[in-house]
Amino acid sequence: PSSAITFIFDNGTAGQADTDPGNWTFYVDDIEQVASCGGAPTSVLPIDFEASPTSYSFADFDGGVGDVVANPEVGADNGSAQVARMQKFAGATFGGTTLDLGGTFDLPAGSAFTMNVRATRAVPVLFKLENGPVGEVEVNHGGTGWEELCFDFDGVAAGNGTSAITFIFDNGTAGAAATDPDNWTFYFDDIELVADCPTPPATMLPTLDFESAAGGTGSQRPARCRRSRTSSCPG
Repeated sequence: PSSAITFIFDNGTAGQADTDPGNWTFYVDDIEQVASCGGAPTSVLPIDFEASPTSYSFADFDGGVGDVVANPEVGADNGSAQVARMQKFAGATFGGTTLDLGGTFDLPAGSAFTMNVRATRAVPVLFKLENGPVGEVEVNHGGTGWEELCFDFDGVAAGNGTSAITFIFDNGTAGAAATDPDNWTFYFDDIELVADCPTPPATMLPTLDFESAAGGTGSQRPARCRRSRTSSCPG
């Protein structure tokens, strides 16, 4: 893999920056990898769904239906005006939708994706890359409105050519959006390729000072160990 970039200005001509700095001083900035060169090169990631809803192409399958709509819950967890929506209707248990990215991107080794997801119940979310490196990752949503999920593709080989992403909510269960839309309508937003998933903070045990009764308050005596014929106190 590449680890450095070399720049040469006016290759083939000796420089004269000491006597002619105006013509032999150059500046570089904003180096970015994009899908391709062209009239207006752009990267297909990140995706925030803020363009015209008709500019996003979803290929629905087996009961899943995807589109772009107004954000149903604008707030601190997601201030976007528009988001993607997937409804899972009756059909196959793996019903979902595939978003055409309108271009391709390369997947570096050890990469991950973050995506903001909204659901009204706890639900597993499957995120699958298409037409490039083969891989899919499933992460659980806790059912508490907008949550940022991270899909770790560390075990997937690096590669290029990924041009679409498939989304399946509650894989293995048939949908029922027609009769129970609240439980079978899901939203997602802000899809971004990142170096890796953040490490969750270590869980620390609470301080045990023996000053409160379980479920209540008030001063208590220190914990005491009672010896018996079959057990003994430490120390």
